Amino acid sequence: MSDPTNYKWGQQRIKKLWSDGKTEIGPHARLRMSQREIDILDIQNVIRYGRIVEHSRPQHLWRYAILGKAVDGAAMKVVVEINGSLIIVTVI
Repeated sequence: MSDPTNYKWGQQRIKKLWSDGKTEIGPHARLRMSQREIDILDIQNVIRYGRIVEHSRPQHLWRYAILGKAVDGAAMKVVVEINGSLIIVTVI
């Protein structure tokens, strides 16, 4: 990745990885999905129609927070990392 602050590029890359099926849901995200009654369609909706609102690099991968809406219209955030595939870190 050349410029992690280029959110337009980041969103395009995230959407491409999602549509290509190159997505992993991490264990923390699975736990939060269960606790918060969030399913894969909610995540898909946020990735397709939401927008990146922040980024960070807590370890070796860039992390992006995408703000959007669940299928029922409720506000929701999906946190992802890109590592050749799209890793769903958590859902809020």
